[in-house]
Amino acid sequence: MGPELDPAQAVEACWQRLPVAWRRRQRLHEARYPGRPYPEIVALIEAAGADPALRQLYPFTSHFTLNLSSVTSYPWSVRAPAVDPLDDGRFRVRRPGTPRVIGFTRTAEAAVGLVVGHLPAGLGPAVAHDRADRRH
Repeated sequence: MGPELDPAQAVEACWQRLPVAWRRRQRLHEARYPGRPYPEIVALIEAAGADPALRQLYPFTSHFTLNLSSVTSYPWSVRAPAVDPLDDGRFRVRRPGTPRVIGFTRTAEAAVGLVVGHLPAGLGPAVAHDRADRRH
């Protein structure tokens, strides 16, 4: 096993790895189900990764939902809104850890704008769990 990444390196590595993995899944879906829509998760990840406030958080996905954690390993600390790309091409932005909807948008960029607008004050770069424990 190689040396452990520091939190900033872990965040960056994940932002680079995530769209590659989802592009692969999308190509497989398109080959298996021609003409069947695929949620715009890649566009969402790319738009979120282009925003400096979100780029400092650790991204992870679950069931096509993009989540952003302030720690770099499980158990996650999700204080930022989550985004679901929907089959109809829209994006649903939800409050952290709940099904409560903040809003729907037609573009990934607009969804990212809603997320950024609802970030809690002082949400800084993601940290390792040992550092997160010291902040409380």
